[in-house]
Amino acid sequence: MPPSMVRYFLITVVAIGAVWLFAGKSVNCAAGVANCSVDARVMPAVLSTIALIALLAIGVVVSTLTPPAAQRRTTLIVTVALVIAAVVAGGVVFFAAGSVLWPIWA
Repeated sequence: MPPSMVRYFLITVVAIGAVWLFAGKSVNCAAGVANCSVDARVMPAVLSTIALIALLAIGVVVSTLTPPAAQRRTTLIVTVALVIAAVVAGGVVFFAAGSVLWPIWA
């Protein structure tokens, strides 16, 4: 397996781990949030996991089909896309149930 594929796989595994870690964390919710529980994060976590795996598959296919002359640029683009998707997916799951970082009005 080429090093770029290993990098893609590791980024995706860490991202999925973070998504499920955020999905199972204790919840500090803002006042007035009706659906505030760990269960409210399950569906966003499942959808984020599916999206990350799909993006991994697309990245592997694109990298495989790219000619060797453009391989470095493609590898960089796919890596950046996976990292951005990982941050977005983690953020979506973290804030899905109305969780706040600093519950100043809870």
